[in-house]
Amino acid sequence: MDQLTALLCTMETELTNLMQDLSQLDSCKQAYTREDFRKLAVHTQIINQLNERAQAMMALTASTPS
Repeated sequence: MDQLTALLCTMETELTNLMQDLSQLDSCKQAYTREDFRKLAVHTQIINQLNERAQAMMALTASTPS
């Protein structure tokens, strides 16, 4: 459970970082830069990896007898 809790904290931190980067984007801007898209892609990749880890850990937890 400690590993899942730590993973949850990591996921929360990454989502917070994503939200901060999104809030810095100017929604009225006509064109976003390559860097804007790169940052969002990196956040998405990290969140996807964390999600895969969480699913694997949950599967292990479910298959392990109490």
